[in-house]
Amino acid sequence: MKAKIDARSSGMPTLYTGEMVDEIADLCIRAVKSGLPLRQVPSIFLWGQPGIGKSEGIKQAAQKIEEAVGKRVVLTDIRLLLFSPVDLRGIPVADPARESALWLKPKIFAMDSSDDVINLLLLDELTAAPQSMQAAAYQICLDRRVGEHKLPDNCLVMAAGNRTTDRSVAFQMPKALCSRLLHFNVEPDFKDWKKWAERENIDERIIQFLEKDPSRLVMEPRISDIAYPSPRTWSFVSRILSLYPEGIRKQVPLIASAVGLDCAMEFASFCSGYGMDYSLDQILKGECRAFPKSADQLFALCQSLQSQLAARKTSLKTTQMDNLASYVSHFPPDYAQSLFQVFQTLPCTKKVLITSPVYKEWKKKYGESFSG
Repeated sequence: MKAKIDARSSGMPTLYTGEMVDEIADLCIRAVKSGLPLRQVPSIFLWGQPGIGKSEGIKQAAQKIEEAVGKRVVLTDIRLLLFSPVDLRGIPVADPARESALWLKPKIFAMDSSDDVINLLLLDELTAAPQSMQAAAYQICLDRRVGEHKLPDNCLVMAAGNRTTDRSVAFQMPKALCSRLLHFNVEPDFKDWKKWAERENIDERIIQFLEKDPSRLVMEPRISDIAYPSPRTWSFVSRILSLYPEGIRKQVPLIASAVGLDCAMEFASFCSGYGMDYSLDQILKGECRAFPKSADQLFALCQSLQSQLAARKTSLKTTQMDNLASYVSHFPPDYAQSLFQVFQTLPCTKKVLITSPVYKEWKKKYGESFSG
Protein backbone atom coordinates (compact mmCIF):
# COMPACT_ATOMS: atom_id res chain seq x y z
CA MET A 1 0.00 0.00 0.00
CA LYS A 2 1.21 3.49 -0.81
CA ALA A 3 1.96 5.19 2.53
CA LYS A 4 0.85 8.68 1.74
CA ILE A 5 -1.21 10.99 3.90
CA ASP A 6 -2.05 14.51 2.71
CA ALA A 7 -4.31 17.34 3.81
CA ARG A 8 -7.12 16.46 1.44
CA SER A 9 -7.16 12.80 2.50
CA SER A 10 -8.21 13.70 6.08
CA GLY A 11 -5.84 11.14 7.56
CA MET A 12 -6.87 8.33 5.20
CA PRO A 13 -4.29 6.25 3.32
CA THR A 14 -4.07 7.37 -0.29
CA LEU A 15 -4.04 4.76 -3.02
CA TYR A 16 -3.55 5.10 -6.73
CA THR A 17 -6.33 3.48 -8.75
CA GLY A 18 -4.20 0.41 -9.51
CA GLU A 19 -3.33 0.01 -5.83
CA MET A 20 -7.01 0.34 -4.94
CA VAL A 21 -7.81 -2.59 -7.25
CA ASP A 22 -5.10 -4.71 -5.65
CA GLU A 23 -6.11 -3.85 -2.06
CA ILE A 24 -9.80 -4.64 -2.54
CA ALA A 25 -9.08 -7.83 -4.47
CA ASP A 26 -6.51 -9.02 -1.92
CA LEU A 27 -8.83 -8.35 1.03
CA CYS A 28 -11.67 -10.31 -0.55
CA ILE A 29 -9.42 -13.16 -1.71
CA ARG A 30 -7.92 -13.58 1.76
CA ALA A 31 -11.37 -13.61 3.38
CA VAL A 32 -12.66 -16.26 0.97
CA LYS A 33 -9.60 -18.50 1.25
CA SER A 34 -9.62 -18.30 5.05
CA GLY A 35 -13.31 -19.15 5.22
CA LEU A 36 -14.31 -15.79 6.74
CA PRO A 37 -17.83 -14.82 5.62
CA LEU A 38 -17.75 -11.61 3.61
CA ARG A 39 -20.46 -10.17 5.86
CA GLN A 40 -17.79 -9.99 8.58
CA VAL A 41 -15.46 -7.88 6.43
CA PRO A 42 -16.01 -4.19 7.22
CA SER A 43 -17.62 -2.18 4.44
CA ILE A 44 -15.19 -0.18 2.31
CA PHE A 45 -15.60 3.49 1.40
CA LEU A 46 -13.67 4.96 -1.53
CA TRP A 47 -13.20 8.73 -1.55
CA GLY A 48 -12.07 10.65 -4.62
CA GLN A 49 -12.98 13.32 -7.13
CA PRO A 50 -15.43 12.54 -9.94
CA GLY A 51 -14.35 10.63 -13.02
CA ILE A 52 -11.05 9.17 -11.79
CA GLY A 53 -12.02 5.50 -12.21
CA LYS A 54 -13.33 4.35 -8.83
CA SER A 55 -16.20 2.35 -10.34
CA GLU A 56 -14.02 0.96 -13.13
CA GLY A 57 -11.46 -0.10 -10.53
CA ILE A 58 -14.11 -2.13 -8.70
CA LYS A 59 -14.87 -3.97 -11.95
CA GLN A 60 -11.19 -4.81 -12.35
CA ALA A 61 -11.03 -6.01 -8.73
CA ALA A 62 -14.01 -8.29 -9.41
CA GLN A 63 -12.15 -9.89 -12.32
CA LYS A 64 -9.03 -10.48 -10.19
CA ILE A 65 -11.09 -12.05 -7.40
CA GLU A 66 -12.85 -14.38 -9.84
CA GLU A 67 -9.56 -15.53 -11.32
CA ALA A 68 -7.95 -16.09 -7.91
CA VAL A 69 -10.69 -18.02 -6.08
CA GLY A 70 -12.43 -19.80 -8.96
CA LYS A 71 -15.86 -18.52 -8.00
CA ARG A 72 -18.29 -16.45 -10.04
CA VAL A 73 -18.21 -12.81 -8.94
CA VAL A 74 -21.40 -10.82 -9.42
CA LEU A 75 -21.04 -7.04 -9.19
CA THR A 76 -24.14 -4.96 -8.44
CA ASP A 77 -23.45 -1.26 -9.10
CA ILE A 78 -26.09 1.07 -7.66
CA ARG A 79 -25.93 4.77 -8.57
CA LEU A 80 -27.74 6.21 -5.58
CA LEU A 81 -28.55 9.50 -7.28
CA LEU A 82 -30.88 7.57 -9.58
CA PHE A 83 -32.69 5.74 -6.77
CA SER A 84 -35.35 6.57 -4.24
CA PRO A 85 -35.70 5.06 -0.75
CA VAL A 86 -38.47 2.81 -2.09
CA ASP A 87 -36.00 1.34 -4.59
CA LEU A 88 -33.84 0.14 -1.70
CA ARG A 89 -36.48 -0.68 0.90
CA GLY A 90 -39.03 -2.16 -1.48
CA ILE A 91 -42.75 -1.58 -2.00
CA PRO A 92 -45.09 -2.06 0.97
CA VAL A 93 -47.97 -4.48 0.42
CA ALA A 94 -50.85 -4.81 2.86
CA ASP A 95 -51.26 -8.06 4.80
CA PRO A 96 -54.88 -7.89 6.10
CA ALA A 97 -54.59 -11.18 7.98
CA ARG A 98 -51.80 -9.87 10.19
CA GLU A 99 -52.94 -6.24 10.02
CA SER A 100 -49.48 -5.24 8.88
CA ALA A 101 -47.48 -4.49 5.76
CA LEU A 102 -44.95 -6.63 3.92
CA TRP A 103 -42.09 -5.06 2.00
CA LEU A 104 -41.43 -6.66 -1.36
CA LYS A 105 -37.70 -7.20 -1.84
CA PRO A 106 -36.18 -5.08 -4.64
CA LYS A 107 -34.83 -7.19 -7.49
CA ILE A 108 -31.33 -5.72 -7.03
CA PHE A 109 -31.09 -7.50 -3.68
CA ALA A 110 -32.22 -10.89 -4.98
CA MET A 111 -28.61 -12.08 -4.80
CA ASP A 112 -27.38 -15.62 -5.29
CA SER A 113 -26.27 -16.93 -1.88
CA SER A 114 -24.60 -20.07 -3.28
CA ASP A 115 -21.15 -21.06 -2.04
CA ASP A 116 -19.73 -20.82 -5.56
CA VAL A 117 -20.76 -17.15 -5.90
CA ILE A 118 -19.29 -13.94 -4.50
CA ASN A 119 -21.45 -10.82 -4.49
CA LEU A 120 -19.93 -7.34 -4.61
CA LEU A 121 -22.35 -4.51 -3.89
CA LEU A 122 -21.17 -1.00 -4.81
CA LEU A 123 -23.19 1.97 -3.55
CA ASP A 124 -21.85 4.71 -5.78
CA GLU A 125 -22.18 8.48 -5.33
CA LEU A 126 -23.26 7.98 -1.73
CA THR A 127 -22.09 11.38 -0.45
CA ALA A 128 -24.10 13.15 -3.16
CA ALA A 129 -27.34 11.28 -2.50
CA PRO A 130 -30.25 12.87 -0.60
CA GLN A 131 -30.15 12.27 3.14
CA SER A 132 -33.13 9.89 2.96
CA MET A 133 -31.12 7.72 0.55
CA GLN A 134 -27.98 8.01 2.64
CA ALA A 135 -29.82 6.69 5.70
CA ALA A 136 -30.86 3.55 3.80
CA ALA A 137 -27.38 3.15 2.31
CA TYR A 138 -25.74 3.48 5.73
CA GLN A 139 -27.94 0.70 7.06
CA ILE A 140 -26.71 -1.51 4.23
CA CYS A 141 -23.07 -0.66 5.01
CA LEU A 142 -23.39 -1.18 8.76
CA ASP A 143 -26.02 -3.89 9.20
CA ARG A 144 -25.95 -5.60 5.77
CA ARG A 145 -29.69 -5.14 5.54
CA VAL A 146 -32.45 -2.72 4.57
CA GLY A 147 -35.49 -3.02 6.77
CA GLU A 148 -36.52 -6.68 6.69
CA HIS A 149 -34.28 -7.53 3.75
CA LYS A 150 -30.91 -9.03 4.65
CA LEU A 151 -27.93 -9.35 2.34
CA PRO A 152 -26.45 -12.85 1.94
CA ASP A 153 -23.31 -13.83 3.84
CA ASN A 154 -21.32 -13.95 0.58
CA CYS A 155 -21.74 -10.21 -0.09
CA LEU A 156 -19.01 -7.59 0.33
CA VAL A 157 -20.38 -4.05 0.57
CA MET A 158 -18.50 -1.08 -0.83
CA ALA A 159 -19.43 2.56 -1.27
CA ALA A 160 -17.88 5.47 -3.12
CA GLY A 161 -18.29 9.22 -3.06
CA ASN A 162 -16.70 12.60 -3.56
CA ARG A 163 -14.88 14.54 -0.90
CA THR A 164 -16.22 17.89 0.31
CA THR A 165 -13.04 19.44 -1.16
CA ASP A 166 -13.82 18.20 -4.68
CA ARG A 167 -16.19 21.05 -5.58
CA SER A 168 -18.88 18.50 -6.19
CA VAL A 169 -22.12 17.77 -4.36
CA ALA A 170 -21.04 16.05 -1.15
CA PHE A 171 -22.43 15.88 2.36
CA GLN A 172 -20.29 15.50 5.47
CA MET A 173 -20.31 11.93 6.76
CA PRO A 174 -21.29 11.55 10.43
CA LYS A 175 -18.30 10.60 12.61
CA ALA A 176 -20.24 7.70 14.15
CA LEU A 177 -20.54 6.20 10.69
CA CYS A 178 -16.93 6.98 9.73
CA SER A 179 -15.64 4.77 12.56
CA ARG A 180 -17.50 1.76 11.17
CA LEU A 181 -16.04 1.78 7.64
CA LEU A 182 -12.66 1.21 6.01
CA HIS A 183 -11.70 4.46 4.27
CA PHE A 184 -9.37 4.93 1.30
CA ASN A 185 -8.57 8.13 -0.54
CA VAL A 186 -8.20 7.31 -4.26
CA GLU A 187 -6.01 9.29 -6.65
CA PRO A 188 -5.48 8.72 -10.39
CA ASP A 189 -2.15 7.51 -11.72
CA PHE A 190 -1.09 7.79 -15.35
CA LYS A 191 0.67 4.42 -15.48
CA ASP A 192 -2.43 2.65 -14.20
CA TRP A 193 -4.64 4.60 -16.58
CA LYS A 194 -2.38 3.87 -19.56
CA LYS A 195 -2.65 0.12 -19.00
CA TRP A 196 -6.42 0.44 -18.87
CA ALA A 197 -6.51 2.76 -21.90
CA GLU A 198 -4.50 0.35 -24.03
CA ARG A 199 -6.83 -2.52 -23.10
CA GLU A 200 -9.89 -0.40 -23.89
CA ASN A 201 -8.48 0.87 -27.22
CA ILE A 202 -8.46 4.53 -26.17
CA ASP A 203 -7.25 6.67 -29.08
CA GLU A 204 -3.46 6.46 -29.31
CA ARG A 205 -3.15 10.23 -29.69
CA ILE A 206 -4.75 10.74 -26.29
CA ILE A 207 -2.36 8.26 -24.68
CA GLN A 208 0.67 9.93 -26.28
CA PHE A 209 -0.56 13.42 -25.37
CA LEU A 210 -1.02 12.49 -21.72
CA GLU A 211 2.27 10.59 -21.66
CA LYS A 212 4.05 13.82 -22.52
CA ASP A 213 2.13 15.70 -19.84
CA PRO A 214 0.48 13.36 -17.28
CA SER A 215 -0.82 16.37 -15.32
CA ARG A 216 -3.51 16.69 -18.00
CA LEU A 217 -5.02 13.31 -17.12
CA VAL A 218 -7.04 14.91 -14.35
CA MET A 219 -7.05 18.56 -13.32
CA GLU A 220 -8.60 20.31 -10.35
CA PRO A 221 -11.53 22.28 -11.77
CA ARG A 222 -11.88 25.93 -10.95
CA ILE A 223 -15.14 27.06 -9.40
CA SER A 224 -16.35 28.35 -12.78
CA ASP A 225 -15.31 25.23 -14.75
CA ILE A 226 -18.03 22.99 -16.13
CA ALA A 227 -15.90 20.77 -18.38
CA TYR A 228 -12.48 19.61 -17.22
CA PRO A 229 -10.06 16.70 -17.87
CA SER A 230 -10.49 13.39 -16.05
CA PRO A 231 -10.10 9.73 -17.04
CA ARG A 232 -13.84 9.63 -17.67
CA THR A 233 -13.94 12.70 -19.93
CA TRP A 234 -10.87 11.58 -21.89
CA SER A 235 -12.76 8.38 -22.69
CA PHE A 236 -15.52 10.63 -24.08
CA VAL A 237 -12.94 12.35 -26.28
CA SER A 238 -11.76 8.97 -27.58
CA ARG A 239 -15.30 8.12 -28.67
CA ILE A 240 -15.62 11.50 -30.39
CA LEU A 241 -12.35 10.98 -32.27
CA SER A 242 -13.51 7.60 -33.55
CA LEU A 243 -16.32 9.40 -35.39
CA TYR A 244 -14.03 11.91 -37.14
CA PRO A 245 -11.15 10.03 -38.79
CA GLU A 246 -10.46 12.95 -41.14
CA GLY A 247 -9.02 15.15 -38.36
CA ILE A 248 -9.90 17.05 -35.21
CA ARG A 249 -9.36 20.75 -35.97
CA LYS A 250 -13.07 21.34 -36.61
CA GLN A 251 -14.00 19.14 -33.67
CA VAL A 252 -12.26 21.27 -31.02
CA PRO A 253 -15.62 22.52 -29.66
CA LEU A 254 -16.76 18.92 -29.18
CA ILE A 255 -13.53 18.00 -27.44
CA ALA A 256 -13.72 21.15 -25.32
CA SER A 257 -17.22 20.17 -24.22
CA ALA A 258 -15.61 17.16 -22.49
CA VAL A 259 -12.22 18.39 -21.20
CA GLY A 260 -12.45 22.19 -21.35
CA LEU A 261 -11.27 24.67 -23.97
CA ASP A 262 -7.67 25.12 -22.77
CA CYS A 263 -6.95 21.41 -22.72
CA ALA A 264 -8.80 20.88 -26.02
CA MET A 265 -6.61 23.51 -27.73
CA GLU A 266 -3.43 21.93 -26.36
CA PHE A 267 -4.57 18.51 -27.50
CA ALA A 268 -5.49 19.79 -30.96
CA SER A 269 -2.07 21.42 -31.28
CA PHE A 270 -0.41 18.20 -30.21
CA CYS A 271 -2.37 16.22 -32.80
CA SER A 272 -1.25 18.66 -35.50
CA GLY A 273 2.29 17.54 -34.80
CA TYR A 274 1.44 13.94 -33.93
CA GLY A 275 4.22 11.60 -34.97
CA MET A 276 6.98 14.20 -34.49
CA ASP A 277 9.84 12.78 -32.49
CA TYR A 278 11.58 15.71 -30.86
CA SER A 279 12.93 14.41 -27.58
CA LEU A 280 13.54 17.00 -24.87
CA ASP A 281 16.42 14.88 -23.59
CA GLN A 282 18.05 14.95 -27.02
CA ILE A 283 17.56 18.71 -27.23
CA LEU A 284 19.17 19.20 -23.81
CA LYS A 285 22.11 17.03 -24.92
CA GLY A 286 22.48 19.03 -28.14
CA GLU A 287 21.77 15.93 -30.24
CA CYS A 288 18.51 16.99 -31.93
CA ARG A 289 18.91 18.35 -35.45
CA ALA A 290 15.30 17.99 -36.65
CA PHE A 291 12.91 20.96 -36.71
CA PRO A 292 9.16 21.24 -37.33
CA LYS A 293 8.14 21.83 -40.94
CA SER A 294 4.79 23.54 -40.37
CA ALA A 295 3.34 26.20 -38.10
CA ASP A 296 1.01 23.66 -36.47
CA GLN A 297 3.90 21.33 -35.69
CA LEU A 298 5.98 24.21 -34.37
CA PHE A 299 3.17 25.34 -32.10
CA ALA A 300 2.65 21.78 -30.84
CA LEU A 301 6.37 21.42 -30.10
CA CYS A 302 6.43 24.71 -28.19
CA GLN A 303 3.49 23.55 -26.07
CA SER A 304 5.19 20.23 -25.42
CA LEU A 305 8.49 21.85 -24.39
CA GLN A 306 6.70 24.17 -21.98
CA SER A 307 4.77 21.33 -20.37
CA GLN A 308 7.78 19.03 -20.00
CA LEU A 309 9.99 21.74 -18.55
CA ALA A 310 7.27 22.88 -16.16
CA ALA A 311 7.15 19.33 -14.78
CA ARG A 312 10.90 19.13 -14.08
CA LYS A 313 11.88 19.12 -10.42
CA THR A 314 15.51 20.23 -10.78
CA SER A 315 17.16 23.18 -12.49
CA LEU A 316 18.87 22.72 -15.85
CA LYS A 317 22.63 22.69 -16.01
CA THR A 318 24.39 25.48 -17.91
CA THR A 319 25.24 23.19 -20.84
CA GLN A 320 21.66 21.94 -21.00
CA MET A 321 20.33 25.50 -21.05
CA ASP A 322 22.77 26.46 -23.79
CA ASN A 323 21.70 23.49 -25.90
CA LEU A 324 18.03 24.32 -25.36
CA ALA A 325 18.56 28.00 -26.15
CA SER A 326 20.57 27.09 -29.25
CA TYR A 327 17.76 24.82 -30.48
CA VAL A 328 15.04 27.40 -29.78
CA SER A 329 17.06 30.16 -31.45
CA HIS A 330 16.48 28.37 -34.79
CA PHE A 331 12.73 28.97 -34.42
CA PRO A 332 11.11 32.02 -36.02
CA PRO A 333 11.92 34.99 -33.75
CA ASP A 334 8.35 35.44 -32.45
CA TYR A 335 8.11 31.79 -31.41
CA ALA A 336 11.58 31.87 -29.85
CA GLN A 337 10.77 35.04 -27.92
CA SER A 338 7.57 33.55 -26.60
CA LEU A 339 9.44 30.49 -25.33
CA PHE A 340 12.23 32.54 -23.78
CA GLN A 341 9.65 34.56 -21.89
CA VAL A 342 8.19 31.32 -20.54
CA PHE A 343 11.68 30.11 -19.59
CA GLN A 344 12.06 33.26 -17.47
CA THR A 345 9.20 32.02 -15.27
CA LEU A 346 9.83 28.27 -14.99
CA PRO A 347 11.69 27.09 -11.85
CA CYS A 348 14.04 24.83 -13.82
CA THR A 349 15.14 27.52 -16.31
CA LYS A 350 14.63 31.03 -14.91
CA LYS A 351 17.93 31.25 -12.99
CA VAL A 352 20.17 29.54 -15.52
CA LEU A 353 18.66 31.27 -18.58
CA ILE A 354 20.08 34.71 -17.74
CA THR A 355 23.60 33.22 -17.57
CA SER A 356 23.36 31.44 -20.92
CA PRO A 357 25.76 32.89 -23.54
CA VAL A 358 23.51 31.57 -26.33
CA TYR A 359 20.48 33.37 -24.94
CA LYS A 360 22.49 36.55 -24.40
CA GLU A 361 23.59 36.43 -28.03
CA TRP A 362 20.03 35.86 -29.26
CA LYS A 363 18.74 38.70 -27.09
CA LYS A 364 21.45 40.99 -28.39
CA LYS A 365 20.51 40.16 -31.98
CA TYR A 366 16.75 40.59 -31.53
CA GLY A 367 16.70 43.02 -28.61
CA GLU A 368 15.45 45.89 -30.75
CA SER A 369 12.51 43.81 -32.00
CA PHE A 370 11.34 42.37 -28.68
CA SER A 371 11.25 43.46 -25.09
CA GLY A 372 11.60 41.21 -22.05
